[in-house]
Amino acid sequence: MNLAVGKVPSALLAEWLDSFRARGVRVGPAVGEDAAAIDVGEATIITVTSDPITFAGRRIGDYAVTINANDIATTGGTARWFFATVLMPAGFSSVAARRLLRELSVACERHGVELCGGHTEITDAVTRPVVSGTMIGTVEPDELLEKSDMRPGQAILVTKAAAVEGASILAVSCRRRLTAAGVSPGLIETAARRIEQIGITRDAAVARNAGAVVALHDVTEGGIAGALTELGGFARIAVDIEAIPVLAECREMCRILGIDPLGLIGSGSLLVVCEKESVSAIVDSLAREGIDATRIGEVIAGEPGLVWRREGEVVDGPTFSVDEIARVRFDDP
Repeated sequence: MNLAVGKVPSALLAEWLDSFRARGVRVGPAVGEDAAAIDVGEATIITVTSDPITFAGRRIGDYAVTINANDIATTGGTARWFFATVLMPAGFSSVAARRLLRELSVACERHGVELCGGHTEITDAVTRPVVSGTMIGTVEPDELLEKSDMRPGQAILVTKAAAVEGASILAVSCRRRLTAAGVSPGLIETAARRIEQIGITRDAAVARNAGAVVALHDVTEGGIAGALTELGGFARIAVDIEAIPVLAECREMCRILGIDPLGLIGSGSLLVVCEKESVSAIVDSLAREGIDATRIGEVIAGEPGLVWRREGEVVDGPTFSVDEIARVRFDDP
């Protein structure tokens, strides 16, 4: 069977990851883990993540730093050092190369991260720029967040809304089709600007400072449905499908393009598992920072897995073999 473009299927990935175990690793490789946590025998735990950016057409350098910093934030840690492997296609201009590399350094400065090195290359192995980043952070042992600590009775929140990132991609890449279908220029521009909201480091910090946060998981490829499925690999969770917030502009664009926002790439949204007594404090603290947060479910008793509910009744939830973005035909360049 040939694999579709996108993430490696979870079952195949889990089969491979189960074939080995890393030594001295507090949080190791697993489906749904955003970053590793390495106990080096000191007072501080090292957190490490690595993510490539393969499809972003603009601001790819900024994107690479932000996405990797997001993963470190989900551990309860602070991003500190960044390494970038930058592959540029044959014929790439020196002006474009300088712009990309400048984006990397500016983004690192904004996140308070040191750009330590990496590798740059012009190669015919790629047809567009690819940036593969490795972010290293630190976290105090008693502040490390582990999804294995999820227990029945804890609440599940989501910040912002489903498909924040996807809304921006659709607005930029399908602008002509959406305009022809009657979507207003203002709505398209509002969606395009959502790219400014794909960072979740602030969401994570505010939530942790406000209440008893147990685990964090950022939404990426596969959308919020994929992220919830991954979270359900650690505990049994019940999610109220009607409670999941969807941006009005995203809902309209998805309707026109025939896709489901729950399966659309969604960097910018953070899943927060917390003690139920902390829900109000966390939601209120995020609101004061201009960040929406919504309670969408809870951890329940039983074997790990995801249960979808609608109006309190268990229902069949949406499933996606690949991210919905893969089903969209972008405007011709």
